[in-house]
Parts: sequence; structure tokens; C-alpha cells
Amino acid sequence: MEIRIMPCWAVFLLAGLSANATPGQSPANHLTGGSRTTPALSPVIPMDVLRHPVTPKVRKILLSAMAKIDAGEHEPAIDQLKETLRKYPESAPYVQNLLGAEYVKTDQLPEAISSFEQAVSLLPHDPMTHYNFGLALICAGDYDRAANEVRRALELDPQNQQMQARLREILAHGHSRH
Repeated sequence: MEIRIMPCWAVFLLAGLSANATPGQSPANHLTGGSRTTPALSPVIPMDVLRHPVTPKVRKILLSAMAKIDAGEHEPAIDQLKETLRKYPESAPYVQNLLGAEYVKTDQLPEAISSFEQAVSLLPHDPMTHYNFGLALICAGDYDRAANEVRRALELDPQNQQMQARLREILAHGHSRH
């Protein structure tokens, strides 16, 4: 079996982590009510999201940062997200998730892991937060922890085929003994 090497940020692009993610698959999506091409599918709002409401002002700032992300302006997006976190600490669950992805895309893996650890602690029942954390851990070469995070994501979203496939890949390459 041939293993293809790609930049680690490409793992995130292949996983669909972006401002245009499918509804219910990223806390950032709760800011928009769905992707730009897909309307929100469910009126059910996860309890974690209810615990961390976003004000209209913060929502506008985060949407602006997401536009920068979509435009490939990673460093300006990181700066804006860090400033948002400083001014509006209540936005941490969403900012940390977006920051984690941006840090991976700019090869700042320790920062990515730290951001996702914080996001997971604030949104412990969000499967995509665990999954994204697992992807960052794969990028950092921490396959055992990555497998654990992807397993946790699957506990929360057992029908997610993308997560199932990623876990199979980790296990097939012998990167996890669990």
C-alpha cells in the first residue's frame, strides 16, 4: 500500500473543514445557519452551542474572519481571530476551533493542538471538534491520541462515514494500538 505525502493542511481541506462545512459538522456553522450552498437542515441546536451563545457583533466579526479564511488570507484571519478572542472571550469555543484549523494550514502545530484542546474542553459533545482535533494530532504525528479523538467523534456521530474512514486509515497503518 502506497502512502501519499501531502501538506498537513490538505488533510483539513479533504476533511471539509472550512467556513462552508456541512450543517451540524462544525460549530462555526452555527454562526451561519448552514453553508453558503446548503441551508441549515435541523432546528435542533446542540446543548454545547446553547451554553456558548454568540452575540450579533461577534457573529459579524467571525463571519469576516471566515471570509478571510475562504480567501486564503490565513495570517490576517489568525490575527483577527486572536483579537476577537482577546476582546470577546465568550467566543472561545468557535474562535479556538477556527484558529486550530488556521494554525494547521500555516504549520503551527503546537498552537493548533492547543486551540483544539481548548475547543474540545468547551464543546465536549461536538463530534467535529473532536474530529478536527484528531486531524491536527495526525499532522503532529500523535497517532494514538488522534485515533482516540476520532473514536470520540464517532461515539458522538456514529453514522459519519468520513470519520469511520479516517479511523480505519489510522488503524490500518498501525499507528494506534488501541
